Amino acid sequence: MLKAVELAKDQGADIIIISDANTFFINSVLEYHSILGLFSEIITNQANVNDNGFISLTPRSQIAHNCPNKCAKNLCKGKEITTYLDLNGQKYSRIVYLGDGKNDYCPSTKLSSHDFVFARKKRALEKILKSDESSVVANIRFWDNAEDILKLFSKEIFTSCSAMVHKF
Repeated sequence: MLKAVELAKDQGADIIIISDANTFFINSVLEYHSILGLFSEIITNQANVNDNGFISLTPRSQIAHNCPNKCAKNLCKGKEITTYLDLNGQKYSRIVYLGDGKNDYCPSTKLSSHDFVFARKKRALEKILKSDESSVVANIRFWDNAEDILKLFSKEIFTSCSAMVHKF
């Protein structure tokens, strides 16, 4: 996956993580692998470590978002990607969204016919998309491993891609 992320960055893509995890976990993993700098933005739940070493979590959203796609109470990825694109979307000709869970369905429904959803095989998002592809107008591709992502990026995306959103 690292090669695909580096390829995206080399091609000028903004790489964004939208995750229901938390800043402590995500930053720790990215710092451990020395790749935090590859990501333009991380949209997730806030985590803080107090003086006793305990982690406290603050939900990304504390207001009910009433999403029809049954997103988590604390983070609607569809709302987050819509908000991000409202602020930054004019600079992108294409969005590539990678996901695998049921909470990745909602943002998939927010993308246009120029965009791509890369759904991991044998996971919840693939099952949902295959049962109701009509609700997603983006181009759907299925992947199994990091090599698949790299091939899809090389073959289909980096002819004119300017943005990528990655679910972590």
